[in-house]
Amino acid sequence: MSKYMGDFENRDLLGADLDGANLSGMDLSGFDMSRAKLNHADLSWTNLRSANLKEAYLNGADFSGANLEYAKIPTSRLEGAILKNAKLHGVFMPYAFCHNANFEGADLTSVDLVFAEFHDAKLLNTNFSYSNLGHTYFNRADLRGAIFRGSGIIHTIFSEADLRKVDFSQVDLSPVDSGDRRGPRIYLDGSIYDEFTQWPSGFDPKPLGAKFVRSNA
Repeated sequence: MSKYMGDFENRDLLGADLDGANLSGMDLSGFDMSRAKLNHADLSWTNLRSANLKEAYLNGADFSGANLEYAKIPTSRLEGAILKNAKLHGVFMPYAFCHNANFEGADLTSVDLVFAEFHDAKLLNTNFSYSNLGHTYFNRADLRGAIFRGSGIIHTIFSEADLRKVDFSQVDLSPVDSGDRRGPRIYLDGSIYDEFTQWPSGFDPKPLGAKFVRSNA
C-alpha cells in the first residue's frame, strides 16, 4: 500500500507522509500540514507563512532560513530540528516540543510559546522579544546572546541554562502570587550569566540560583 503524499494542488498535506522529503525552496504558504510526517525533511528556505503545522512530526527537519511567519505549530514535535535564521514572527506554537533543536539567529518575536519545551536547545542570538513565555521550559539551553526584551515571563524555567549576554531588559521579573504566597516569576537554578547579561533594574538573579561567571570576551 503506497503512502499518502498529500494534495499539493489544493494545498492539502493533512496527515501526509513526507518523511525525508526534499521541499527546499518551495512555496507552501497557507498549506494545511497538520499531523503531517515531515521528520528529517528538507524545508530550508521554504515559504511556510501562515501554514498549519498543528501536531506535525518535524523531528530532525531542516528549516534553515525558512519563512514560518504566522504559522500555527501547536503541540508539534521539533526534536533535533534545525531552524537557524528562520523567520517565525507571530507564530502560534504552544506546547511545542523543541528538545535539542537549533534556533540560532532565528526571529521568534511576538510568538506564543506557552508551555513549549526547549530542553538542551541551541538558541544563540535568538530573538524572543515581546513573546508570551508563560511556563516555557529552557532547561540546559544555550541562550548566549538571546533577546527577551519586553517578553511576558511567568513561571518560566531556565534551570542550568547559559544566559551569558542575554537581554532581559523591559521584562517584569518581580515575584508573583502563587496560592497563599509570593513566588518567583523566573527559575534560574544552576544557570550562568556574565557581566554582559542585561537584567531589569534592581533584579538580583543570585538568590534564585544563578551563578555569575566572568566572560572571556
